[in-house]
Formats: sequence, structure tokens, C-alpha cells
Amino acid sequence: MNIDLIPIPSWFWEIIDNSKPDLIKLEQKLEQLDKETLENYYGFYKAASQDICEPWSGPFIDDSIGHLSEDSTSDLTDWIVSQGYDYWASISALYEDEEAKEKALVEAFWTEDKVSKEGKHGSLVKWTYTISNPTYKGYQSPGYLPIPIYKHKFKLDIYDEEEKIFKRIDKLLW
Repeated sequence: MNIDLIPIPSWFWEIIDNSKPDLIKLEQKLEQLDKETLENYYGFYKAASQDICEPWSGPFIDDSIGHLSEDSTSDLTDWIVSQGYDYWASISALYEDEEAKEKALVEAFWTEDKVSKEGKHGSLVKWTYTISNPTYKGYQSPGYLPIPIYKHKFKLDIYDEEEKIFKRIDKLLW
């Protein structure tokens, strides 16, 4: 197994790890970031999520569920990133072994389900949904919270900036 992971910077993982599982704590940290750093957080989150697997290539869960849809795959890989570097790296490192990665993603699917019901499973946790700014409602996850913060703080739509952000992230990662 090759463990050359994409080089997501440590500051990104520190924000997640030092906030987990408190979304208000994450909200406060993200609100303090300057424009480029908030864009980078957003871009690194997307890159880390897609590094696990592309949304259109989700795992086959079982006969009753089948293959995950693109949205469900994105939700799963976003959740994996939200659990921090160690969990992300344990799955992302399997990129050369499709069978092992598929098995890890199926296990992550069932683990996420267990965490969402029980609140915790080992070091994996359910993030809170509480936020302090009501204009952020509907974006209560570590990967989506930058979207309303960016709009509120900089009066810009981060989606309109994605091409520029992803080009910069690609240069930083590769």
C-alpha cells in the first residue's frame, strides 16, 4: 500500500480536530479566517473528500441499498473528512487497492450510521448541529459551513469563486 497522501496542510486538520464535535466552535474559527484562508479551507475540504473517492464512484453497500448515489457518496466522504486526519488518512491511503478501499467505505457507511444514532463510536463523533448565526442554517456541517460564512463576511458567493479557488488548491497540492 502506498501511503503518499495528498498534502492537505496541518492547519486545516488542526481546525477540524480542535473544533470537533462542536459546530459553534468551528463556526467561530472559520469566521476569524481571512478571505484566502477561508477559501483554502473550503478547497482543501473538497480536495480531501474527493481524494477518498469521486462522487460518481460510490461503494456498493448491499443488495437493499445498492451503490451510493453521488450525493450520498459526497455526504459519506465529507463525513470521513470531518472525523479528522487519522480517519481520513486510513481510508485515503487505500487508493491503490480498490477492493480494500471499497470495503473501508462500506464500513465507514455503517459506522457513520452508528455514530449518527449513538453520538460516538470510538474516536469518531457526531458533530453538533447548533450554530450561533441563524443565517448559516441549512449549512450545518464542517464542509458546508464556509459557504454562508463567506457570503456573510465577504458579500460574495463562494460557488462563483470555485474555479479560482480550485486552481489555487491544485497548485498548492501538486
